[in-house]
Amino acid sequence: MAAINALKDFDFICSEGSINAGVQQASLPGRLQKIVKDDCIWLLDVGHNGDAAEALSQYLQTYKQQNPNTPIYGLFGVM
Repeated sequence: MAAINALKDFDFICSEGSINAGVQQASLPGRLQKIVKDDCIWLLDVGHNGDAAEALSQYLQTYKQQNPNTPIYGLFGVM
């Protein structure tokens, strides 16, 4: 919930019901899971070490080269 609250600073508005439904339906199979919803692409990644961070970085650099006008936002969580 802290991450959702932090996104409010970027005018990201989501109802509690939508959040609850999303959490119930969520799956996270692992690396670079892509979800497309309402013209928005969400990329989920569960990498947890330097090699995984490098792989994600390379993927995002390639994506940005292929989609130069598409903004990329990041959300990072740590336990």
